[in-house]
Amino acid sequence: MTKYRFVYANFWSDNKVMDMSAAEKLCFLYVLTNSQTTQIGIYSMNVRKAAFEMGMASAKVEECFQAFRDMGLIRMNEETGEMAIRHWGRYNFTRGGKPVEDCVEKELSLVKDTSLAAFVAAHIPPGRIRALYDTWTIRRQKQNGTEQNEKKTERNRTESRPAAVQFWESSFGRASLAIEQGLLEWCSALSEELVIEALKRSQEADKPYAYAQKILTSWQAEGRTSLQEIRNKTERAAADPLYEPLVPDIEAGEEIG
Repeated sequence: MTKYRFVYANFWSDNKVMDMSAAEKLCFLYVLTNSQTTQIGIYSMNVRKAAFEMGMASAKVEECFQAFRDMGLIRMNEETGEMAIRHWGRYNFTRGGKPVEDCVEKELSLVKDTSLAAFVAAHIPPGRIRALYDTWTIRRQKQNGTEQNEKKTERNRTESRPAAVQFWESSFGRASLAIEQGLLEWCSALSEELVIEALKRSQEADKPYAYAQKILTSWQAEGRTSLQEIRNKTERAAADPLYEPLVPDIEAGEEIG
């Protein structure tokens, strides 16, 4: 599609334009006609590029853009770098048809900030083009709502899971149903802090889950139910070379049974 932009002859007699400074008039013409403009009136604006092409200081360009925002002529999203022109549709959709509609749909799909599309759509005359904006905006809002709900559900699911399962998933990846069930059973049989400690030792030794299970089996056979008991055992072993645990020391390479 040929890329050109309409600037009506009455541009210069518009009340808001007449109140603009010379720099603002040039800057607003740039907003309407620069090479980044799109069929939908929403596009990425680079202030430094605009300043270079107009021969103006970046600070002056930003000052002009702020003036346009204050006048309600444009809306900008600093995070996405997008700019929307309020009355774009009034002057640039004088023709319709399948090629224009296809172009509008394609360009709308690239918009990151849904509110900018609604901002432009509010000033497009009723018809096929306006319907495309409205339909896309509603669809994107529903999609964003679904994504937010999914993130919230996942966050709630994670926060409500036992600490041992959370530790597993943060260290080894998503827990399978079998592993999750196994961890929960060990938490019930011993304690959650012991399960996490066993997983930490397994991780440090670069061993599989079976290694952690053997450690837990060893602690269970010794009747250990708290992390403090494990630390006491370690301290006794370090202080008394003749100390021997009641069960084999898995981490020293001994086998059970």
